[in-house]
Amino acid sequence: MRTPHTLNNGLATISASVLTSGNEYYLKDTSFHKRPATDVFTFVDERTDSINDGFFWSPGQDYNLRDLPAIFHNQSSSFAFADGHAELHKWHDGFFIALTSGGNTQYPGLGDADWLWQHSTGK
Repeated sequence: MRTPHTLNNGLATISASVLTSGNEYYLKDTSFHKRPATDVFTFVDERTDSINDGFFWSPGQDYNLRDLPAIFHNQSSSFAFADGHAELHKWHDGFFIALTSGGNTQYPGLGDADWLWQHSTGK
């Protein structure tokens, strides 16, 4: 079974109407002001059990994990970034790795959730 690559919702035009809390959204590469393009992921493999729409919902500052990245490759996930580079990020927190679905659950202080937030468009 192939895991679909999903677009970070902050890079989709839907963000203009969804993100109302002052979050930055990106319509072109010169739109990156709060974070450099090297730090914002564009595509990620989403866990098959959290797929609920056509994009990956970026966690908000409350670390609200609606969607979860697929974890393969020795407890890692593949990310493509806005500047064109890709990387494999290794997850460390057993609780984060064991999550089986997203939802409106907050995980403040969870290191892996923090990394995901720091590299998404939710800030």
